[in-house]
Amino acid sequence: MAIGAVCFIGGFFFWPLFIVAAIMAMTLTATPEELHEAARPKPKAALVERAGIKAEDADWKARFLEACESPAESAFLTAMIDAFSLRPVDGVLKAPGLTLNMQVDMKRYRLDFLANGWLVVEIDGAAWHSSPEAMARDKIRDKFFEGYDYTVLRIPAKTVFGTPQEAVRMVRGALAIGRKAPKQKVVREPVSVMGAVGGFVRGVGEFVEGVNAAVEQASAIQEALGKPQLIYHAEKQAITIAIEAADRKIEVEKFRAQSPQHPEQE
Repeated sequence: MAIGAVCFIGGFFFWPLFIVAAIMAMTLTATPEELHEAARPKPKAALVERAGIKAEDADWKARFLEACESPAESAFLTAMIDAFSLRPVDGVLKAPGLTLNMQVDMKRYRLDFLANGWLVVEIDGAAWHSSPEAMARDKIRDKFFEGYDYTVLRIPAKTVFGTPQEAVRMVRGALAIGRKAPKQKVVREPVSVMGAVGGFVRGVGEFVEGVNAAVEQASAIQEALGKPQLIYHAEKQAITIAIEAADRKIEVEKFRAQSPQHPEQE
C-alpha cells in the first residue's frame, strides 16, 4: 500500500510512476474470488504426443492406454472409455458432459486423471497407498487440492479390477454432486491507491502534529526560562528533523519498490 502511495505522489514529478500506481491499483482492488482463482493450480496442456491423436486413428485407444502408469489405471481408463463412449479431442478424451484428462501435472503433483477440470481421480494400489506413511502423504496431497476447490476421488485398484462398473459409478456420482463452491477465505479488504495516498498523507500529518506539539512544549519551557533564542533553535531543529524523516521514508519505499530482494514490510 505504501509503495503505491509513493508511486502516485511521485507521478507528479516523474509521470511513468502513474502507470506503476495504476497497475498496483488493479491488483489491490481485486476481489477475494479473483485472488483465489489466480492462485488456484491449473493443469498443464496435454502432451504433444497425445495432442495429435485423432478419433480416426485406428490405434488411438492403445496410444492413450500406453500413457497409463499402472495396470489399474489402464483398467480404469478402459472402463471409462466404454461407459462414456469417450473419444480423443486435442489430447484429452471427451464425451457429452465429460472431459477426461490423464497424467496431469499440477504444481508439484501429477494426477492420474482429471475430469471436467475439477474432479481429481486417483487409482490407489495397495502396494503404494496402504502404509501409514503413504496414507499421510495422500492426505496432505488431498488437502492441497481441496483447498483450491478440487474434489478428490480415490478408487481402490481392487475395485477397478473386480468391479470396474462400480468405479465408473463412483465417478458418475461425484460428477452429479458437482464442483464445490469456492471457499470463503479471509483476506484484507481491497484498497485503492487514492486510499493509500490518503493514509500516507494522514500519517505525515500526524507526525507533523507531534512535532508541533514538541515545539510548543519546548517553547513554553524556554519562555518560562526567559530564553527566546533557544526557542527559535528548537523550532528549527524540529522542522529539520521532520523533513529529514519524511525524506528517509520516501527513499526507503522507493528502494523497496525497486529491489525484489527487499519486499514491502507491513
